[in-house]
Amino acid sequence: MSRLIRMAVPLIGVMENYTRVNLRTDLVAGFTVGVMLLPQAMAYAQLALLPPVYGLYSSVLPSILYATFSQSHTMNLGTIALCGLLTADIISDIVDDPEVEQQASIEIALCVAFLTGVILFLMALLRLGESVQRYLSPALVGGFHTGAAIHVMVSQFSHLLGVTAPTEIHGEFSIMRKLWYYGNEMVDANGATAVIAISAMLIIYACKKITAGRIVFGRGRCGISIASADEAQRLRFPIPAELIVVIIFNSLTYMASLDTNYGVKVVGEQDASILEFGNLNWGLMLQLISERYMEIITIAIITFSLTLSDAKTYADECDRPFNGNREMTALSIANLISPFSGSYVAGAGISRSAIAFGIDQTDSLTQVYSIISAIIVLIAIPFIHAISELPQAVLAAVVLMALHGMVIKQGRKCIGFWKFGRKDDFITWLVTLLVTVLVDLDWGLLIGLLMTIHSVFLRLNQSKLTTLGKVQGTQFFDDVTRGLVEFPGVKIFRLNSPLFFGSKDRFYAEVCREIDSHAITRSVEDDLLHSGKRTASAAVPYHTLVIDASAMIFLDTAGAQQLATLSKWLERNHNARLLVACGNANFVDVFKRVDFGSGNWHGAAVLFPTVHEAVLFGASQGLMHQGMMQPRAVPKVASMPNFQEDAVRSTGWALLFERRRDTGAATQYTPLLNPGHNAVGNPSFDASGRCSAEPVMTGVTTFEDGSWKTNL
Repeated sequence: MSRLIRMAVPLIGVMENYTRVNLRTDLVAGFTVGVMLLPQAMAYAQLALLPPVYGLYSSVLPSILYATFSQSHTMNLGTIALCGLLTADIISDIVDDPEVEQQASIEIALCVAFLTGVILFLMALLRLGESVQRYLSPALVGGFHTGAAIHVMVSQFSHLLGVTAPTEIHGEFSIMRKLWYYGNEMVDANGATAVIAISAMLIIYACKKITAGRIVFGRGRCGISIASADEAQRLRFPIPAELIVVIIFNSLTYMASLDTNYGVKVVGEQDASILEFGNLNWGLMLQLISERYMEIITIAIITFSLTLSDAKTYADECDRPFNGNREMTALSIANLISPFSGSYVAGAGISRSAIAFGIDQTDSLTQVYSIISAIIVLIAIPFIHAISELPQAVLAAVVLMALHGMVIKQGRKCIGFWKFGRKDDFITWLVTLLVTVLVDLDWGLLIGLLMTIHSVFLRLNQSKLTTLGKVQGTQFFDDVTRGLVEFPGVKIFRLNSPLFFGSKDRFYAEVCREIDSHAITRSVEDDLLHSGKRTASAAVPYHTLVIDASAMIFLDTAGAQQLATLSKWLERNHNARLLVACGNANFVDVFKRVDFGSGNWHGAAVLFPTVHEAVLFGASQGLMHQGMMQPRAVPKVASMPNFQEDAVRSTGWALLFERRRDTGAATQYTPLLNPGHNAVGNPSFDASGRCSAEPVMTGVTTFEDGSWKTNL
């Protein structure tokens, strides 16, 4: 029972092994994140068209619940900009004037948070956490988040300019209409508000550069210098820039009466209750389910995609366990319970988690730091009335500076997609961004998801063939474009993609086209082989085609049947045989269901464990077919074992191994054959997958009991 409790509540296991080192790291990280969280949470609440105190409510109970049920030691749950923006869209659709009808806006936000928790909980029950996350590609997530961040930035223009927000503008193409509206309102902009916003952004930017070590004091002519990225030494503890600008401009507005003298809009008086517990409006919730279910699903997807992707990144960085369904369960519990305490949608804050991760120098950070940061916020809530003179432009500046770094980072990722040749990811990122910005958030997510699915389908549908050559002196084969030479008479293709019903036709056409381009008449081939004269311009025909399927991750019956069709085409048109090199024993079951036909000298297609064995067998059969190598008898040598390896070398051909078999009267040399082949080289498998033909030699690989085995 105790084991089940520890599995359900990971925090218990953390506390059992808690040390002073953990406490010291958690105190520093918790205090730092808590201080930064105060202005950021209020700014994001303003973004969601809610009173700033509700941003603080959303940073207390969600953080504690997530730390209790989550395995992630770095993630800090609280307000996030993207979900705040989507919540604001729902509120502005239902409420005519959110600033006047604040109670209605609060009820809508709390119901949206609860329904988001319900969706996340259902997804966790169905164990869809990692499954859904797998199909949200970095290009999709990056393009959508960048586009959504631009929406958030544009939504803050009303606070930056001191003009009325266009709450009636929402839906498709809203960002273009908002920009047009703000352009017309520029003549009525409040100059003092704009100066405050710009000054606040400059102070935050300078503090972040000082924290990053890019601005250094005590150097240069003026005592200040700019350090390069290589010279920069990051400060151990970040400067609380957001808290600094809140204190400065709140005090300045109070002393200079900027609100009355210059018309600067301030946040006003706030409720000082510690937490506001209450019931939800269930009638309103039913209305949201029937009318706004798509927006709520979008919020749920954004919330868990942000949280899970960052949690997995930090878990991999620190080599700690990660369970996507556990994280989704913890996230759903936080959003199910927290709305009763006045919290709207809560998710992982990227900047907050990054700060905590940067402080953790000894890998001693635990979930306790999130609880400490929640306590810091809880202590600050009763004193929120002290910021009644804070300009709204300062909170807008906090939002913009929190998002501009993400936009720059994602832009660099997009450029990286192009530089590294991932053009499909680049197109997905760009299209998702453009649709999200120019049309709407819902359409951007949908189009981005369709682009990702289309990209995956194209990758699966494309047959990626690579021509292989032999690395001299080894048994390895690699791309001929790397200076390697093809094996004479044997064409080797590596298939680097699945072979199934969607890709089989393209694969077949590409192989046939390649083989036909090198085909010459049989009489010319015989002359070339027997004369030994082979020039660079002469196209040597291939008597054997080897398909290296070691990189093929999936094969269905339709794909195997296409290989059989290819085998018969080679036999009929080029008197050649098909060999398949693949060590995956599971593919044998698929091949057994397919009739590969037979030929005059090469028989059925054969499955080999390695390319090397397939090439040796194909080359030896080709030589025997051309009369260049025949079994021969030699005197028996008593001092040699019954089975011994020898070699014969033919002009222009690689080394071919033979094995000597004691027949009693003489010793016969036989070409080295594939496992389980009879004297003519034909394989035979019984119903269980066992190779039933008796091997003609020992020391070879056979397929038995579902795996390759060597008979010594």
